[in-house]
Amino acid sequence: MKKIEPKEKMENLDRFKVRIWDGKKMLNGFGEFDMTAMLERGFKPMLCTGLRDSVGELIYEGDLLEANHELDTFEVIREKSGRFIMISKGKRACIVGDRVSIVGNVCTGGGAR
Repeated sequence: MKKIEPKEKMENLDRFKVRIWDGKKMLNGFGEFDMTAMLERGFKPMLCTGLRDSVGELIYEGDLLEANHELDTFEVIREKSGRFIMISKGKRACIVGDRVSIVGNVCTGGGAR
């Protein structure tokens, strides 16, 4: 029987990162919180898209983005299919990391992340 080798090695583990807003501050990464306890307390996890913005910052679900070619601010959402998109005033767009800048997130508004 022929052994099947993976076509490419998974190197970008950023997409498995999670952060949670606890009402006062943003908790990032692994080991800083008990995910089950946070979910039971009603906190919503924000998943990392695995993409980076124009200055190299990781883009998470709930981030507010400004696209170079648009005047609107977009929110990053995760569709039921698991795909991440940007949405603003009914407009939907794919996230192109090097063409967007993070300007805040839905928990803290513009600025602080």
